[in-house]
Order: sequence, then structure tokens, then C-alpha cells
Amino acid sequence: MTIEHHFILKYTSENGWELDYDSEEVRFPDGTVFNDETNEWSSGYAGDGEFIDNDDIIGDQLAKAINQMNGDD
Repeated sequence: MTIEHHFILKYTSENGWELDYDSEEVRFPDGTVFNDETNEWSSGYAGDGEFIDNDDIIGDQLAKAINQMNGDD
């Protein structure tokens, strides 16, 4: 089983690189996590403080990488 986490990044001259949560909601209305075994999309948040396949940790790692790309590190 493979779990895929999808994110949308955008770049503007004002803010540099950033996660684009508004576009994610539009482009991924069923969530940004894809389970290839069930062929279903879901939100990364499972509820009760739980995240699917550590989606919170993966998002934090991506945010750190974006900070580095923007020279904020």
C-alpha cells in the first residue's frame, strides 16, 4: 500500500514560496492524501489529534524546506 501526500506550492514576488491551502481545497475537494490500495482521497487529519500517515510531520518537513528555499532558515 502506498499513501501519497499532495501539496500545492506557489511563488509570488511578495511572499516567495509558500503552501497554497486555498488552491488545495479547490483542487483536492476530497482531501490531499491518496491511498492507492483503496483508490480513495482523504484529509490528512483523521480527527482526535491523529493524522493519516504522519501528515502533520510531513507538512512540517515541507514547511522547513520552503523556509530554506526562501532564505528564512
